[in-house]
Amino acid sequence: MDFAQPDSIIRWISSFLCHRRQRVKIGDVMSDWQVINAGMPQGSYLGPLMLITLVDSLWTSCPMHKFVDDTTLSVCVAKSTTSCMKACCDELVQQSEEIRMMLIGPMAKDPPPLLSLCGATVERVPVFKLLGVHASSDLKWTKHISTVVSKAASRLYFLKQFEAN
Repeated sequence: MDFAQPDSIIRWISSFLCHRRQRVKIGDVMSDWQVINAGMPQGSYLGPLMLITLVDSLWTSCPMHKFVDDTTLSVCVAKSTTSCMKACCDELVQQSEEIRMMLIGPMAKDPPPLLSLCGATVERVPVFKLLGVHASSDLKWTKHISTVVSKAASRLYFLKQFEAN
């Protein structure tokens, strides 16, 4: 296959993704074959490359932080100014709909008006976990530190139990 032409690559990827079928086996019982209209075959070599390509193509007018399948928007808003987060979220939603991806979640201190994505109001949370770090809306480390200490105490307990045996 000649991969010099972009349309041949598109046709090749399309033939890999389109008209796929699957069935489920539980014990000795097998389901009927079903056509799969979306998604990437799990465990394929092409899956991670396609995901990186899709995530890399996302952009907004506010800062974005991308890591594998996570894309986070952040905005610093002075008390006397208006947040541009709604416009950034709208941009991201439009792009995600075009490439059929799903997006979730903001965090804010002294929050601007509620955001809505695809007709649903986005829940505000006081703490969320991003890449193993608990980010808090009060910008303090309390939750993250307590989580790390708890995890360390649990592991030390099991090490002591192992040592005692």
